[in-house]
Amino acid sequence: MDLPLKKSMEKYILLTPVKKTAIWGSESWLIAAHENGDTLIQNGAWKGKTLGWLWRNHREYFADMAGERFPLLIKEIIAESDLSIQVHPNNEYAQEHEQGASGKNECWYILDAKPNASLIMGHNAKNKVEAENYIQHGQWNEFLKEVPVNPGDFYQIDAGCIHSIKGGIRLLEVQQNSDITYRLYDYDRLDQYGRKRPLHLKKSLDVITFKDTKIQVPSTQNLEFGTKTVFVETPYYHVEKYDIIEGEVLLDCQAPFLCISILDGAGFLDSLPLVKGMSLLLPHQCQELTIKGNISFLLAFPPYSN
Repeated sequence: MDLPLKKSMEKYILLTPVKKTAIWGSESWLIAAHENGDTLIQNGAWKGKTLGWLWRNHREYFADMAGERFPLLIKEIIAESDLSIQVHPNNEYAQEHEQGASGKNECWYILDAKPNASLIMGHNAKNKVEAENYIQHGQWNEFLKEVPVNPGDFYQIDAGCIHSIKGGIRLLEVQQNSDITYRLYDYDRLDQYGRKRPLHLKKSLDVITFKDTKIQVPSTQNLEFGTKTVFVETPYYHVEKYDIIEGEVLLDCQAPFLCISILDGAGFLDSLPLVKGMSLLLPHQCQELTIKGNISFLLAFPPYSN
């Protein structure tokens, strides 16, 4: 039997990550409410329930947002070798071709990167015919754009943008709550069963966009005890970074909810200790919570218009 709703809403929700292994490395779904990974609540009245259950049964925790699916998915990705060359669909295409699923816009904050690391972001084809020609002839070096990567970099990956995380990179990913990936190329490698992973060439060519891929330029402002950097504001998510130096910042939660990932340092959220690598969710109505310490953290949240 489900627990009755407490009159006082939990100030924060701690979650148990869902660990996954892949042919290229591993990932942790830190804040997730998807049928392929649903994080367990660690604290409070709903301990032992999943985030998906909370979304379905207590929408007041999320400002009564509309929609069948929790809107965000936060991951940590560790790429030991290159991910496949891939692309994601937008909402319209996914809803038509993937049983009503959401599309997938995503963004990356680089946590660590080996020297001379890089990622794939965008392509050189002017149209679909050129793209098909590059792919059919295996001219991947000519087709794809490669971008150098350093810790602290941020990249927005719109639906329709060809991309790949290359080996030697660890990052945080904020994305729409979707698990749809179309592979164009997977280096002809074999999985643990000796089989090649399936490709999705037709769907990939359907959704690839032919526009210049621009690297997002962040906006940084000074705070009393550090800085706030706004990385991106899309219809699906906003992503910000706070660097607090021996001080504090007030989070008034002017969003349906907040997802916090601790990047470095240590501190407190009210009386809750915060340490590097920790992620948590702040529900709606968590007004005037203070984070203090010597700490850096990433903040992700959906806009009210979503």
